[in-house]
Amino acid sequence: MLKEASVHSNQLWKAAGKPRQGPIFHKRQTMRMQYRRHIREGQRMSDKMYTNELHEALLRKTGLFFGSVGAPSLSLAVNVLK
Repeated sequence: MLKEASVHSNQLWKAAGKPRQGPIFHKRQTMRMQYRRHIREGQRMSDKMYTNELHEALLRKTGLFFGSVGAPSLSLAVNVLK
């Protein structure tokens, strides 16, 4: 919806001879800013959602901790040395 409005205002601006002032120019600039702001907002929300989901997944994780992987082989080595 915002993209179509931006494209339409840009086409009108071009058809009017690409004026650098006046209502057609201001309408084009306003539509472009709104469209670009919407894109940036969507990107920020995407990043925020990704980090929130990753954080929640890490909180739910119940797997082995990094240091406990070698623990069974360590006790075996201690028994062999006795």
